[in-house]
Amino acid sequence: MKYATRLTLPFLAFAFACGGEEEHEEPDVAACTHIQEAASPLTASATRESAPAIAFGESPYEVTLDAAEKTYVAVTVAEAKHGVFYLSAADVATGKMFLGQTELALEASSANEHCAAAIPDHYHLELDAAGTYAIELSPSAVKVKLLLLEEDEDAHAGE
Repeated sequence: MKYATRLTLPFLAFAFACGGEEEHEEPDVAACTHIQEAASPLTASATRESAPAIAFGESPYEVTLDAAEKTYVAVTVAEAKHGVFYLSAADVATGKMFLGQTELALEASSANEHCAAAIPDHYHLELDAAGTYAIELSPSAVKVKLLLLEEDEDAHAGE
């Protein structure tokens, strides 16, 4: 009994110390579930200035694109933020993002390794300054689901 107490007390102390922390699911894993959920309809805009707002969160958007012209969606941040932009179709984002008139390149995209069929394209976004970022989308006749999830700043630092 004496040995059981010695083993149990440190374990209980550890369990209580860790019990209050919330475990965060990796954005790529969470995206596989959220991209399948009901989406809010949105029509991308022909201009950066009138681009409809998308927000970080677990709810996807179903975006109607123009079949002949590039279109835009926008995300506004009050401070620097890192996130991941998930798309349900490949080759929809052009790889360009704008902060005001400044063009910023999106880093190379790839399929989500956890659900490549549902998310064939995703981009890590480093929104390093407060402001509105317009993301350029390619012409397409199909509707596309998109999702924007927040990411820890150093989550992909080693990539």
